[in-house]
Amino acid sequence: TTGSAPPEMLKIIKELQADAESANDESKVILRRPGGGLDESDLVSADPSFDVWSYGILMYQLVTGRTFFHSDLQGNLDDEGLKTLAHLTQSGIHEKLGSVEDVNARVLLS
Repeated sequence: TTGSAPPEMLKIIKELQADAESANDESKVILRRPGGGLDESDLVSADPSFDVWSYGILMYQLVTGRTFFHSDLQGNLDDEGLKTLAHLTQSGIHEKLGSVEDVNARVLLS
């Protein structure tokens, strides 16, 4: 789901959306290239940092009872959530973690 995807994964989504816009596709969420599937240039190499990011997102939800980004029932972000994720900074992360009331939980998530 996009709700636990690291910011680096948005590279694929942005490229696919650009392709769809150039093809005048009205779809909001693009899962495949117009006229075909994904090719190797669409893939992002796996990295352990992606797993660490997803684990942190899960821990945040377990500790706070809230999702880190607003997502639908399937855990996918809407357009605004994707935009927020794409422009996320360290200060934005720290600001979000500042809302965690339990000091020990905040340290765990940091």
